[in-house]
Amino acid sequence: MDPRLEHQDWISAIAATAAADPDRTAFEFSGREDAPAERLSYGQLDRRARAVAARLQRLGLTDRPVLLLQPPGLDYVVSFVGCLYARAVAVPVYPPNRRPRSLERLVDIVADCGATVALTTAAVRDRLLPGDPDGAVMDVLRLLATDRVPGEEAEDWVRPQVGAGTVAFLQYTSGSTSAPRGVVLTHGNLLHNSALIQRAFRTTGSTRGMSWLPLFHDMGLIGGMLQPLYYAGSCSLMAPTAFAQDPLRWLREISRTRATVSGGPNFAYDLCADLATPEVLAGLDLSSWEVAFNGAEPVRAETFRRFAAAYAPAGFRAEAFTPCYGLAEATLIVSCKPHGTAPARYLAPNSLLAGASHSGDAGTAGTGAGATDTTAAPAGTTELVSSGRPDASQRLEIVDPVTRRPVPAGAIGEIWLSGPSVAQGYWNRPEHSAATFGARLAGPEPADDADDAAGADGHAFLRTGDLGLLHEGELYVTGRLKDLVIVRGRNHYPQDIEQTVAAVHPALRANCGAAVQVELAGAAELVIVQEVARDHQDGELPALARAVREAVAEAHGVRPAAVVLIRAATLPRTSSGKVQRHVCAASYRDGGLTALAHSGRPQGTTDERPADLDAGALRAAGPAERPALLLDALRTLLAARLGLSAAELAPGQRLAELGLDSLGAVRLRHELRAALGVELGLTEALALDLAGLAGLLAERLGEAPAETPEAAATDAPDPAAGPGDHPLSPNQAALRLLHQVAPESPAYLVSAAFRVPGGLDPAALRTALDGLARRHAVLRTTFPGTASGPVQRVHAELPPDFERLDASGWSAAELAGRLTRAAEQPFDLETGPLLRARLFTGAGDGDRLVLTAHHLVADLWSLSLLLDELAAAYPAATTMSRPIRAPGVTRQTSFSPPS
Repeated sequence: MDPRLEHQDWISAIAATAAADPDRTAFEFSGREDAPAERLSYGQLDRRARAVAARLQRLGLTDRPVLLLQPPGLDYVVSFVGCLYARAVAVPVYPPNRRPRSLERLVDIVADCGATVALTTAAVRDRLLPGDPDGAVMDVLRLLATDRVPGEEAEDWVRPQVGAGTVAFLQYTSGSTSAPRGVVLTHGNLLHNSALIQRAFRTTGSTRGMSWLPLFHDMGLIGGMLQPLYYAGSCSLMAPTAFAQDPLRWLREISRTRATVSGGPNFAYDLCADLATPEVLAGLDLSSWEVAFNGAEPVRAETFRRFAAAYAPAGFRAEAFTPCYGLAEATLIVSCKPHGTAPARYLAPNSLLAGASHSGDAGTAGTGAGATDTTAAPAGTTELVSSGRPDASQRLEIVDPVTRRPVPAGAIGEIWLSGPSVAQGYWNRPEHSAATFGARLAGPEPADDADDAAGADGHAFLRTGDLGLLHEGELYVTGRLKDLVIVRGRNHYPQDIEQTVAAVHPALRANCGAAVQVELAGAAELVIVQEVARDHQDGELPALARAVREAVAEAHGVRPAAVVLIRAATLPRTSSGKVQRHVCAASYRDGGLTALAHSGRPQGTTDERPADLDAGALRAAGPAERPALLLDALRTLLAARLGLSAAELAPGQRLAELGLDSLGAVRLRHELRAALGVELGLTEALALDLAGLAGLLAERLGEAPAETPEAAATDAPDPAAGPGDHPLSPNQAALRLLHQVAPESPAYLVSAAFRVPGGLDPAALRTALDGLARRHAVLRTTFPGTASGPVQRVHAELPPDFERLDASGWSAAELAGRLTRAAEQPFDLETGPLLRARLFTGAGDGDRLVLTAHHLVADLWSLSLLLDELAAAYPAATTMSRPIRAPGVTRQTSFSPPS
């Protein structure tokens, strides 16, 4: 290794190169493409940084946060290095633009870090404070123009004592999933992570980088700016706005500067692949490009294939693709594909990605072709691209986020990391730091206390919040816990849905859409927000929105509640270019999206439109008229359910084709039974088209109902199978995983509460509840883990959990609180039972009954049917003639699907 790279702090690393080779180019910055690039040598960087550091020392800012409020350019580099030289704590940000959110973010960061001085340029200072260069912004932040600090002040610099544990800077998180937090990174963190990158990229002093990535973001700052300083090489910089205006300029800069290392997120490669033409290729030479890193999560094989095929004529080599994984809390990089090797791929079983916590042995690894392999993934599998192998100097575990134990080999869990690159925590946020950076693996036996911090081996881990798996030593990142779309208990990775949307039409570009989960009418629903290319005709957009809904329903088995098409470049993103899915969801819910077209439920509506069946009119009609009347009624009913107009539903469409899932079919079945007294089977209903269903209803109109809650429970075990262990369905596996992630959450519970003025007989109620469990296997089912994976276990006997509590003397507030706690008390999926009843007696205005089931054994409508059966069984178990749902009973039902 070059001896100049063996340092304990960044002052030594940079100053050594400046002393050994002061004229060596450190950075170039290309502003206008038709103008020469600005150049900064190592000697110039060292002297200017000393001058800035001397000024900061004079202002008493040693170990204090200092904001970097500058546009992209060489002044940004000088200011950051100046903070390192002064032992000040740099806080990289970007000058606010005209959007209110950018100013709000700046205010949040200033308030969080406590900075009182910001380094900027004279041009920015004069724009923010016209006529008052010595004033302050936001009343607390004074501006210092570093390009006006005289070079002579370098002589006043005093080298501070700096070591591996000295705080270097605060990397504020992008805010893609939460409010910005300042990640505390030390000189040691940065040196260790830079060494990881150098080993993976095989950089040397002759390496030339090229970066358009934002310097206030970890990938641009550490990967684009600090890394060349570490390996004593050179780098060409370009503003992110230049890339946004013309993505191909990135490739032209690589060609012009003969760069060997450059990269960006997935969308950058997709954009350039879209723009490749013979004319573009004729002006490019990408043969120097050795490391084309991609830090997207997850990395997409299709992106690699498209880009490699498009730019092979310009000299691009597919083996240059370098997928990697990282995050600010780990400084930057966690794992990376080694230089000169092909990215590994893994054909993962879809059941694994849907939430099954079993080994991925059923999948197959790629044969080393990686990005150049054009073989499509076999049915039932999804192609994953490896993010490389974790470095041996750090420890990476795939962990069950609830039990805090490593998952079986090949299973999906949360990525935990321990090692020298892991940051020190969040600035001034001890509670958040402990939760994120202080995780410890549990011992071999379950801990009695969920907060037990003893751990299996004492190691503290960073909880990344990312999902992934290890297969043959390779790390595959599958998504983020918070971004999962969970509809009807089934996991859907948003990026998979977004890829399906982008494939519908060329006007819907990749990485320009968001699949989000929105709570509508008490249920979790899927909503698609997608940009449309500027040259697409507005008149075609409504049909395009409908086509997106159909494509997603067909490919993923879930029909979006709405598809909203918006103008290009208006999708909410973070400062680093990541799509802000949570902002998209909130904007849809609040009606804040400026839609060009949409299909489905309108923005800002959280309740479904009412649609009733007029049973009297249907029965009064003649037999020949009923099919047509029922077809119209069905179209109206389903249009309200699916967020469509009745005219969009053709008589020849089947319910399954419309995207009506099993829960939706149960609800429809329940409504038809309640309104018409007609019984339908789930399979029967889903298989028929609308005209056929209307005809069948006409034939059965007036028949007595014969509903059983067992038939209505999605994924209920087959009663014929008898007691014993049975495989989980994909929905059950997904919901079980979600319960493990947040077992205390009431989101997985279905509950109903009653007030009975005349009181209830506790013994009779318990007898009636026990009878329900004996009749319905699903109520005798638990979901334990076994050596071969989780199962649904049907017990011969498993009575519901029943308890009577004396509420005499309680205040109304105490009673209300106890009722809520009874409804939200979590279940143990391993032991059960998963149906619970709490009877509160002694209240002055009547007894209270709270009935709760886990969503694994009941949904809203099957619980309603169970209540009907309980109301019929209770009188038989007591001498009382009044059933539970007698006149005067007040009923409140709540249902919270997984979220």
